[in-house]
Amino acid sequence: MANLKKIMKKICAVSLAALMLVGSAVTVLPKVAQIGIVANAASYYGLDLPTQQQIKDRYEQLNISFTKSVEYTAKYSVTSPYAAGDISSADRKNALDTLNFVRFVAGLPDDVELKDEYNELTQAASLVNAANNSLSHSPSRPSGMSDELYNKGLTGASKSNLGMGYMNIVHSIIGGYMDDSDSQNIDRVGHRRWILNPSMRYTGFGFVNRYTALYAFDKSRSDSFIGDYVAWPPKNMPMELYDSTEGNYAFSVTLGDDYDYPSISNVTVTVTSQKRNKTWHLNKNSTSISEYLNVENSYYGKPKCIVFNVGTFEEGDTVSVTINGIYKNGVEKPISYDVNFFAIEGPSEEPSNPVESIKLNKTSLNLEKGKSEKLTATITPSNATNKSVTWTSSNKNVATVANGNITAVGTGTATITATTSNGKTASCNVTVTNPIVNNSTISSTSITKGNKITLTGKASGGTGPYTYKFEAKQSSDTGYTVIQSYTTKATKSWTPKRSGTYSIRITVKDKTDKTVAKTLTLKVSAAS
Repeated sequence: MANLKKIMKKICAVSLAALMLVGSAVTVLPKVAQIGIVANAASYYGLDLPTQQQIKDRYEQLNISFTKSVEYTAKYSVTSPYAAGDISSADRKNALDTLNFVRFVAGLPDDVELKDEYNELTQAASLVNAANNSLSHSPSRPSGMSDELYNKGLTGASKSNLGMGYMNIVHSIIGGYMDDSDSQNIDRVGHRRWILNPSMRYTGFGFVNRYTALYAFDKSRSDSFIGDYVAWPPKNMPMELYDSTEGNYAFSVTLGDDYDYPSISNVTVTVTSQKRNKTWHLNKNSTSISEYLNVENSYYGKPKCIVFNVGTFEEGDTVSVTINGIYKNGVEKPISYDVNFFAIEGPSEEPSNPVESIKLNKTSLNLEKGKSEKLTATITPSNATNKSVTWTSSNKNVATVANGNITAVGTGTATITATTSNGKTASCNVTVTNPIVNNSTISSTSITKGNKITLTGKASGGTGPYTYKFEAKQSSDTGYTVIQSYTTKATKSWTPKRSGTYSIRITVKDKTDKTVAKTLTLKVSAAS
């Protein structure tokens, strides 16, 4: 199995614990030889952290696919008449095995099952967000969508982890929800905490046009968690679940019920890397993302969460963590633990015919927000043994990338980097702007022959400066007559030579040669 590399996308978590819902119809997908299902019959349970060998065995047995394309058993439609469609049972099993594997590594019960109701809600949520082309826990109703379908989508969106732009659900879980270390999510790592919620017993998954949902608001597990804390990364952390390409990967510790609510004023964290022989001391003043500490007490699954980050670590490192300033009934009860970073699969040998270089078809790209474009990579030599490429974005709030497919999600700049298995890289600088809006006008829509009008070019969005082109034609004309070719001059006086109805076309072109035309109507009366 290949090591999973992160494809950064947009994700959205919600904290609404009071709205937890438990449905009735339950579907349990078949599990290969019942692997990964460890039912816990006790009334109370703590963490049961697996060894590295147990993690390796479970990983091999589950055979999770990180790259499988999502298949549909019923087609969806993101336009009217809308249809939620449905994904295959194999895709839901793949996603469920991934979620349970993550919980197994964290020492939590890994017997979460699917529920039909949750699958329907998350599939509808994925559809509504895809139809709106926007990620929201409270999406607006797409025009023409039925009450029943919209209400399912709204309910599902309000109770789920949401993702946009992922190639499949596994990527959203590992590369999105469990990572949660970007600037918009690191303060609370809410997606991660929902997945690691000890009370979760059932879930559901939806996927429509790269919009996905994971039902999070289930707390129907009958057994009670009495462990001191839930940590991620846990004691034994597989590199296959850990991505260091973005330079940050937050640690989180969610305290058990016996702990008092922690305060950022009191909490301090010490992190020591044995491999790097370096120690970090974090406190309430550690606010930069590279050395970060926060205390988050909202109900993302469970409250009382301590989040900290000092960068990323390598395979073979042992990282020691000590958390002070946390209390039980007013008495300080520090926590200390180690994280051992290891690879489930050993390092591969250097191929006999390695990649020498990689080149992208474009080194710069201008995109409008909401648009997509595909980059292609050329590997030299063409017969290299391993030509796999990992794609990353330096700013996922501007542009995301999956298998070379770039999606512009916000204005600004980002660097898209393609990296080969042996570390060769090539980059493309992406600039994302708002779409050009043509606001051009004419001074009058009705004049008498012999009088003149003023044509005014005006635009917003795109990349300035703009140039303007003015044209006119009557219905009997075979084509437009150019009044002014492209120039930065935004106004032009013009006197029609004939009476009748004219179509006035004003075209705006921005610096990147994108054009938007606007057509206005002018009536010219004969002189009296």
